[in-house]
Amino acid sequence: MSDLQIGLLFIGVVVIAGVVVYNRMQEARFRRRAEASFGKDGGDALLESPAPAPTDRIEPLLSPGGDEPEPVRLGRVEPVGVPVGTSA
Repeated sequence: MSDLQIGLLFIGVVVIAGVVVYNRMQEARFRRRAEASFGKDGGDALLESPAPAPTDRIEPLLSPGGDEPEPVRLGRVEPVGVPVGTSA
């Protein structure tokens, strides 16, 4: 091997080692930043027991005022998107 090849090999090894070291530094910095952002571990929502359900349940009303519902009007119902009165 010539001096040029040995020099290029050495430069290549130094560049690759530099990239690996820089990558590790970036990874450690971002990991610290992410752990600080998320704070403590919140636990697993699927493995923990659910919170107790409230005992006072409010049922929905069928009409807004609690009055009788409107009477149902029977008649012809047109499909959505078809204009009324057109014959094919």
